[in-house]
Amino acid sequence: MTKQIHPLYDQFFPPTGAAPSDWAPFNDYPANRTDFSTVDFSITSEKNWKTTAKAIALTACQILLFPWGLYKATQWLMHRLIMRIVYPAQGIATDDLRKKITYLWANNTKYVTREIVLEKEGQRFCCILVVAKTTISNGKWAVFAPGNYATIESSVLNGSITPYLAANYNVLLVNGPGVGSSKGWPATVDGIGDAQDVALSFLETAVKATQIVFSGHSLGGAAMGRMVMKHNFQPHIRHCAIQMMTFDRLSHLVSLLVHPVAAKIIQWAGCEMD
Repeated sequence: MTKQIHPLYDQFFPPTGAAPSDWAPFNDYPANRTDFSTVDFSITSEKNWKTTAKAIALTACQILLFPWGLYKATQWLMHRLIMRIVYPAQGIATDDLRKKITYLWANNTKYVTREIVLEKEGQRFCCILVVAKTTISNGKWAVFAPGNYATIESSVLNGSITPYLAANYNVLLVNGPGVGSSKGWPATVDGIGDAQDVALSFLETAVKATQIVFSGHSLGGAAMGRMVMKHNFQPHIRHCAIQMMTFDRLSHLVSLLVHPVAAKIIQWAGCEMD
């Protein structure tokens, strides 16, 4: 796996842990930003020819065997339609919220905010770092995932991250696929897990975290659950999961609120989440 880190993080998170004196390069949260081409951190898996050949052969078989191809295409379409319903935050514009954050935090001398871009396998996610000048080098970080109709911008404004800041934790928030400036619409079950996976990799690698707390509200909890199943946790870093408004199994919720047949469709389409 290949990892790329923006050089800025070597300056603000050196191995010695010394706090920087000039915050101007890091305190970057322009509300009028439209260019997200600069990536702060990216991870890419190394693919061999066998994996590529297998994927091509499978696609060819699905095309040649029409019933099978139609079945898989229907399943693919249902997965995305269901995720659009389950995750309505996709497509929410956050420009006004970003301007409000800039206005409210403009004269804040205690905390620094930075808008960053994380990338996994070419998929880019928009994120916000909120750090205190006195705690940026303490190695303590919290990752927060909002619910199904919330964004990281609204989470900053409504005080969702206040308890972490009060406990001297620096905070990283990640918008899931298709939310705000994050790419990847429509979202998939794996996609929301990828957003949190690359977030933890960023903290473990770029900012040299020693303690990481991760939590999610409602659907954000499901995103964290997907992350736990795929992330390669580093043994020298302490991790802690916090349960808050935890997400039930999706098929169980649908069975209670809609109909048991709808729950079966959720499972068939590959949209099961806990």
